[in-house]
Amino acid sequence: MRHEKLALSAALVALFVGGYYAIGHAQDPARAHILATRFDRALPYAPAWMFVYGGVYTALLLPLFVVKHAGLFRRVAAAYLVTLVVSFATFLVYPVTTRGFRPEVATLDARIFWQWGAALNYTLDPPLNSFPSLHVGTMTLATLIALKVDRLVGLFASAIALLIALSTMLVKQHYLADVLAGAAVAFFAYNFFIARWDASRLAPEEVRQPRRMVLLYVAAYLFAIFGVLLPLYLAGVKPWEKT
Repeated sequence: MRHEKLALSAALVALFVGGYYAIGHAQDPARAHILATRFDRALPYAPAWMFVYGGVYTALLLPLFVVKHAGLFRRVAAAYLVTLVVSFATFLVYPVTTRGFRPEVATLDARIFWQWGAALNYTLDPPLNSFPSLHVGTMTLATLIALKVDRLVGLFASAIALLIALSTMLVKQHYLADVLAGAAVAFFAYNFFIARWDASRLAPEEVRQPRRMVLLYVAAYLFAIFGVLLPLYLAGVKPWEKT
């Protein structure tokens, strides 16, 4: 089962990254909509939240550290697949952009770590594919799954999900409408594939991973920030200067 879980997770991550960037770079910005409201404009720009925002890139992996049961994990994979496909289809049919809403890279002070992180993200992430927010969609789904399997871990994931949802708006990468739509897609996928799955006849240790596994998940996030991004920052890597 371990190999199956890793294979499914790797396939989903590949679909996430490949589909998201392929669609984002192929979109015509002239077709894109802007969904900024008074609420969105009232929120301050806070580039330090970029490192909370970046935590979502591990959201697809959270069920690896939480779900043990093979049958449930296959449902989890199906729910993620539907979340991705529905989001990709919406990107194509109704493109939404944050161009002109989020800051331009040239205005950021890359001498400051979190502003360097914002510049890096804005360079790599096209200002499209905003509605629905896949950041919110994948993290909301991961949280619902965690709550299903282990309430304590689910409460921890809920706090992270709320912070990530807020971060998407504070770094001006998403609008409130994107956040609500991303959560709605996740709730749909969860209710269709996972909500009715019955674990009442199974012992908790058959359904969930040991809670200490979540510490590995947190370690993976911290390594991504301080083991990968910080060395790149200290090395003076600035890919936006080559574009």
